[in-house]
Amino acid sequence: MENVDSLVLSTLHKLGCEFGKNGTTTLIDLERDEIVEGIIKLLWIIDEKYKKELPDWKISPHAAKKFQSATLIADAVNNVGIKEKFGYQSILYPNVFDVRKIFMNLIEKLPEEKVWIEKELSPFERLTYVVGNSVDDDLETLWIPSFCRRLKMVHDGRYWNDCTDIEQVNFRSNRFTNHEIMDQRYRLCQTLNDKQDVFPSSAVTFPFSTFDLSNESKKPIISQKPIIKPKPKPRNNISIESKPVNDSNVDQKEFLASEIALVGSEVDVIKHEMMEFQYAMARLEDDIIWIKDAISNTDPQLLELLTTEADPLSFLKSELSTINDSITEAEDAFTKADQELDTEYYNLKIQKGLNGDEDSVKLKIEAVEKLMEEKSKALKETNRQSEILKKRVKEIVADNERAKCRKMISEIMQNIYSQQKEKLKIYNDNMNLVKEIEYLNGNLNRTYTVVEKWMTVDGLTGKLQRAYRIFIAIHERSMSVKRLIKENSSINREIEEISDEIEIQAQNVANMRLNELMADISQIKEENIALKQRET
Repeated sequence: MENVDSLVLSTLHKLGCEFGKNGTTTLIDLERDEIVEGIIKLLWIIDEKYKKELPDWKISPHAAKKFQSATLIADAVNNVGIKEKFGYQSILYPNVFDVRKIFMNLIEKLPEEKVWIEKELSPFERLTYVVGNSVDDDLETLWIPSFCRRLKMVHDGRYWNDCTDIEQVNFRSNRFTNHEIMDQRYRLCQTLNDKQDVFPSSAVTFPFSTFDLSNESKKPIISQKPIIKPKPKPRNNISIESKPVNDSNVDQKEFLASEIALVGSEVDVIKHEMMEFQYAMARLEDDIIWIKDAISNTDPQLLELLTTEADPLSFLKSELSTINDSITEAEDAFTKADQELDTEYYNLKIQKGLNGDEDSVKLKIEAVEKLMEEKSKALKETNRQSEILKKRVKEIVADNERAKCRKMISEIMQNIYSQQKEKLKIYNDNMNLVKEIEYLNGNLNRTYTVVEKWMTVDGLTGKLQRAYRIFIAIHERSMSVKRLIKENSSINREIEEISDEIEIQAQNVANMRLNELMADISQIKEENIALKQRET
C-alpha cells in the first residue's frame, strides 16, 4: 500500500497540490480539505465542465453548504464512471480505504496526454512546458480581426479578401496554398497553367465577364463609421414677448409649447418655495412649543417676584445677602457641634483605655480588610470556575447523548471480553495441539529407533525391503504433516493478530469520525437556534 500511496501523492503533487511537498508519505496523513482538493483537481483534468460545477476546492464551514458541496463532489465522482458508488460521508468523514479507492479510480480515468510518467519536472520546466503548449494552441488557431468577422471576409493565406464565389475565380489565381485541400476545379486550373503552350489563355473563352488577373490582393473594404447626431441644446426660458405669433400652425404650436414649459417651470419653483415655507413654519412651531415648555418649567415664585417688585434687582441682592448670612450661621453651628463631639469622643477613649492602642487597632483593621479582600477574590474565582464548568457540562453532552456513550462503552467492553475468551480458547487449543504433536513425535521417534534396530539387519533382503521403504515414507509424511501443522498455526496466529490490528484501527477511525460527527451535530444545533431566533 505504500507504493500505491506514493503513486497517488506524486500524481497530486504534479497536479499542483501543495500538501504533496510537506513530506507526507501515506494517505493517512492527509486531512479532509487536502483530500477534497486532490479529488477536485483530478476531476478538473478528467473533464473541464467540472471547473464550472466545482469552482472551489474549499468546503464551506456552514453546515448546510458543507453537506451540499460534499454531495456534489460525491455525485461528480460517481458520474465519472466508477463502479463502486460513494456518498457524501466518504468526503466529509473519509477513511483510508475509501480515499485510496477514489484516488486510484480517478487516476485511471485521467486522459493519456495529462499523465506524467517517470519524469520529474522542476517548477521552471513545468512552467515552460505549459507556456509552450498554450503558445502552440494559439498558433494553430487562426486569428480573425473583428472587422473581417463582421464583413465575412475570407483569408487566402496572406491577405483578407472579400467573400467571392469560387466559380468566378480565374484559374491563374494563386489564392490557394499548399496546406489547403485542392478540389477538381483547382486541379483543372493547375493543369491549364502547366499546359500554357498547348492551350493558351487567349484561346479559352468564359461565359462570364473577365476579372482583373493581377496577383495583387485587394484591400479590405471597411464600412463607414455611423454619423452620430449632435446632442440637442437645452431649451432656454423664452419670454412671452420673445417670439411673435405667426399665422402658421407650426409656429403657434411651438410658441404654445414654450409658454407651457415656462409656466410649468414657474409652477415647480413656486411649489419648491411653498415646501420651504412649510418646513420653516414647522420649525418655528417647534421652537414656540419648546419656549413655552421652558417658561412653564421655571419657578413660579421667582416669576411672581420679578413681576410684582418695582426694583427686582435690589430685592434679589437683599435676598442673597440674607441667604449668605444664614449659611455662615449654619457653618458656625456645625463647627461648634463638631468640636463638642470630638471632645466627647476623646473623653470616651480615655475612659475605655484606648488612647495608646490606636496604631494597633488600625493595623488590625487593615489586616481584616486585606483578609476580606482575599476572601472576596477567592469567592469570585470559585464562582467563575463553577460557571465555566457548568457551561462545559452543558456543552459536552446531554442526557440522551450520555446514554448513547454509556451504551457504546458497554458494547466495547463486551467485545473486549468476548475477544479475551476467544483468545484463551485459541491458546488452549494450541497448547493441546502442541502436546499432541510432541506425543506423536516421541512415539514416532521411539518406534523408528526400535524398528530400525531389527530392520536394518534384514533391510537388504528382498522380503523386508518393501516394508522398510513404506515405513520410511510414513515417517517422512508424518514429519511433513508436523511441519504443515506448525506453519498453519503460525499463519493463523498472524491472521488473528492482523485482524485484531484492523479492528483496533477501525475503532480508532470510528472514534475520530464520531468526534467530527458530534462537532457537526453541535454546529447544526447552533445554526438552528440562530435561525429560530431570527424568525422570532
